[in-house]
Amino acid sequence: MSRKILVAFISLLVVVGVSLGWIACLPPDGGETSQPDLVYSNPHGYGGACELDDEWCLVVYVKNQGTADAPASRTKVEITCETNQEQYFETPAIPAGQTVELLPHIYIPPECLETDFSSMITVDERNEVAESDETNNTFICNIPR
Repeated sequence: MSRKILVAFISLLVVVGVSLGWIACLPPDGGETSQPDLVYSNPHGYGGACELDDEWCLVVYVKNQGTADAPASRTKVEITCETNQEQYFETPAIPAGQTVELLPHIYIPPECLETDFSSMITVDERNEVAESDETNNTFICNIPR
């Protein structure tokens, strides 16, 4: 008889716990949803600066620092000096934790190298990728001289 009372009591606790939110069903990952997070990255670690190749062209890297693979997207690069230029790159799908180098590198006009200029890189430029952090998609480059 006491076993039936114990089972009834536990059943009642479960029903009350679920209805009051004490007990909840969580996804197998503990409630966190895996998502990509695309950011500009310089894998060579030049202190947040952008990288120039041997021909003074801008090298652009995109990293997926999220916990899920990112689908293909588009990256926008704007260079502002005496002449403004915009270039768009179809960015391939990027596995979680990986970095890709976008090609071709971006030609920087010689007049830009002689004056102050900026370069703004916007990953997932069309906001097509559902990311864990949508606020870190734009980076203003410091160009090494």
